[in-house]
Amino acid sequence: MRAHEVGVGLDLFDPLQGRRGHPDSDGGQGVVAIERLGVGPPLAALRIGEDGEALGAHLCDRVARDTLGFVGLLDAQEAIHHPQHVDAVALVIRRLQAVVRDFPLGFEHLGRIARQLEERGGLEVERLLAKDGGRRAPLGDYGDCEEDHEPLHGWPLPATRASALPDLGGDPIDPLLALDPGARGIARFFQTGGARRAADALRHARRVVLTTGFVVDTGVAETDGPPGAAVLGRALRALGAEVRYVTDAVTAPVLAAALAALGEPDKVVLYPDGPGAAREILARERPTHLVAIERPGRARDGVYRNMRGDDVSEWNAPIDELFVLARRPSYRYRATTIGVGDGGNEIGMGTVRARLVKRGGLAARIASVVRVDHLVVAGVSNWGAYGIVAHLGRAGGRSLLHTPDDERRVVSACVAAGACDGVTRRREPTVDGLPLEAHAALVTLLGLAAQARA
Repeated sequence: MRAHEVGVGLDLFDPLQGRRGHPDSDGGQGVVAIERLGVGPPLAALRIGEDGEALGAHLCDRVARDTLGFVGLLDAQEAIHHPQHVDAVALVIRRLQAVVRDFPLGFEHLGRIARQLEERGGLEVERLLAKDGGRRAPLGDYGDCEEDHEPLHGWPLPATRASALPDLGGDPIDPLLALDPGARGIARFFQTGGARRAADALRHARRVVLTTGFVVDTGVAETDGPPGAAVLGRALRALGAEVRYVTDAVTAPVLAAALAALGEPDKVVLYPDGPGAAREILARERPTHLVAIERPGRARDGVYRNMRGDDVSEWNAPIDELFVLARRPSYRYRATTIGVGDGGNEIGMGTVRARLVKRGGLAARIASVVRVDHLVVAGVSNWGAYGIVAHLGRAGGRSLLHTPDDERRVVSACVAAGACDGVTRRREPTVDGLPLEAHAALVTLLGLAAQARA
């Protein structure tokens, strides 16, 4: 089934507050503008006033013509139970924490909003539907409705632009990795089957060197990366591989804490100083496989940048040189390389750099040039590593993935060792702005997907 375009939305009710959005309740309308993922600011955070004209103007100012999908009424409960529109379900779930709450938008504003979108933005609002007492009625010329009109409830509509979700085929693991809670637009560079191919490459690995650690501030690494490296390293050791970890002095204690939380040995090697560091590591470890999980990859100008475009080169050792060297056909210690990332600025994203550059702006500026043999893209980099482990277990008919309780322990241990959330910059057990329970739930779902019949 071709997935529909979804993205950052303006959701004007809280689906979790007393079923206010259900057709059996009073009211529950909401206007939603669907925008391609990662384009522009989250509309849900704009706190727009109650005037319909102002809302329409605001949407036009914030949404480019070629990125708008549709405008319509969206009811949370119907979206969640609508079998043909899983994209709308993802939209509702993804924006739960960013909805504009208690916004008394009357249905009479709907026509004004539609006209504003067309007149100010030159947008074609091709389908604007509503349901009235069980009947589906197109609003046609978007005429205003009476103030006392019976409360209407909408449902998600197919967008008219290109899909923002990849065709994931029958893989039960990929749809979980493709979730984009940070609205970074990963659908544009998601690698369908990437986790499976990475797992296939690692299944019989002999010597694996894993690297991780994105230092976001002086002396502070983020919580995304070390948990994924520890979980993947444990799985590879269970399969008989010899595993080493290479990172910088800032990330080393965080990674060691993650390993300890899983009962894994601390085999962390500090990346040496000096121009010959990469050659020294490769010559000493002689890895058959190199894996990077949420580790900065240099941009075209040689600078390491975070998702805000800030130069973080001062805090992050040039560990990506390992991957540059190991991919050279003539290099003595050639290794299979794997990269896991979620933002475009990590080791491995050079594989899809053309797509990132095409997006322009910040995406092009931070895009890494460092390529890998197998790239795994996920909504959170830890999830990408977990997806590889899920595939390893699925192929071998054994359980290799950690448990939700393990996830809670590992992330908490990383924070206790000095890590912070890379998005909020707070030292709390969250990853990329998402609460710990969201990650524990994802682990549960991956475990179920790994058990699914191939």
